[in-house]
Amino acid sequence: MPVGLANRAGICALAVMAKAPRSGEVKTRLVPPLRAEEAAILSSCFLQDVTENFIAASRIVPVQGYVAYSPPGSEALFRDLVLPEILLLPPHRVGLGYSLLRAAEDLLQAGYGSAWRPCARLATASCSAPHRTAAIISSD
Repeated sequence: MPVGLANRAGICALAVMAKAPRSGEVKTRLVPPLRAEEAAILSSCFLQDVTENFIAASRIVPVQGYVAYSPPGSEALFRDLVLPEILLLPPHRVGLGYSLLRAAEDLLQAGYGSAWRPCARLATASCSAPHRTAAIISSD
């Protein structure tokens, strides 16, 4: 194992891909019936729920939570939204699809293991399904 990665042995990375919750840019399919500002607030709440579940799961099993965010330059917005135990993965360029791929690559290169094996050490979550509780996460 390369130097510096030993501390990640046996730890699962949990990552959620999140678009900056700005009015008119997120959860647009919910507008209407919601107003754009309400959709942005809902997106923020979903992200907070997911990351709080990551933290709760970390009390049960060895996991580290991440937010892979987009677009570039929105780090401060995410830092204000999530608790400090959650780490941020900056995007390499604009585009959610590309950012998701690069986030997975970054976590794999950081030593978290394969995302494509049954005993994966890297898992992703969705802000569209914030109902995944810590108990469900820890049993996956």
